[in-house]
Amino acid sequence: MKLICLHNVVAGPADAFDRKCSRVSAAEFESFLELTAARADLVSYSVFERALDAGRFEPDMVALSFDDGFMGVHRHAFPLLRARGLDAAAFVNPPLAAA
Repeated sequence: MKLICLHNVVAGPADAFDRKCSRVSAAEFESFLELTAARADLVSYSVFERALDAGRFEPDMVALSFDDGFMGVHRHAFPLLRARGLDAAAFVNPPLAAA
């Protein structure tokens, strides 16, 4: 079982800084989904979570998560995931309240 964590999916080409920060372009993300699905059991995070909760170890299972709640995840990754019937975990950091 593998959980792959990304940070953002950007509209245009991803540069060296983007790659250093786990960001990919929408086209790269789409290719990544296709390649991963061809080589592993790419599943929704919810399926992955249920397998973990049940104590089932599925060696070929792969799910995705995104950190930091960037808009690119909603704008670019979500439609590609939805088209494949997949979901992913998104860890959103809320702003700190002023004291």
